[in-house]
Amino acid sequence: MQKVDLLRLSRELRQQVLKIAVPSLGLAFLYALGKTWRVRVLEEERYEKAKARHSNVIFIGWHEHVLTSTWMLRHRQIAILASQSRDGEYLARLTRLLGFCPVRGSSSRGGARGMRQLIRALEEGHDVLIGPDGPRGPARECKAGVVLLARHSGRPIVPCAGSAVRFKRLKSWDQTIIPMPFTRFTAILGEPIIVPADSRKTEIPEYQRRIGAAINALQLELEKRLGISSL
Repeated sequence: MQKVDLLRLSRELRQQVLKIAVPSLGLAFLYALGKTWRVRVLEEERYEKAKARHSNVIFIGWHEHVLTSTWMLRHRQIAILASQSRDGEYLARLTRLLGFCPVRGSSSRGGARGMRQLIRALEEGHDVLIGPDGPRGPARECKAGVVLLARHSGRPIVPCAGSAVRFKRLKSWDQTIIPMPFTRFTAILGEPIIVPADSRKTEIPEYQRRIGAAINALQLELEKRLGISSL
């Protein structure tokens, strides 16, 4: 019995150490890398106009840009969704260190709770950041969650895209982009998308298609302007 208790205590201690170590190491890595990037944002006035009219907005971009988006939007008290899994716990702690307001929930477990908390965050004046194809994909396919959030909150969706001159892609489901040290990373913001409060449930798939198409078109526009490709 004592041996079982010691094993359980050892596992619990290990988990507590990981909860501190993983986010701290992630923060150190991101700062060491991000500080070398030369970053610029195009069409930022689209966000400013939307914010002036609606108080706050819902930023969206494909999950592959999770690293760069969290770096560029750090220390702005933006609400961000983190799953209720162990990895979600690491993400929540890391994003809190980066100045975000993490909300726990996902499309599979705790989805309704996460939605309520994101709506509350918007009502309290926070912007929200969502990867509409997360947390498990398929990559570059918009899910219904962001449409429902925009409909229930009345806040506009601001599509985002980005591209780096030199980068690596991880072999993950979303093929996460990691810009190389000292490279230039450019982001672009799209025209706001409004989902009316009186829109019908049958219209949700069309808004999903429209939002996904808007992000993809924005990505192509950016790459054309820069003369580079993220493929």
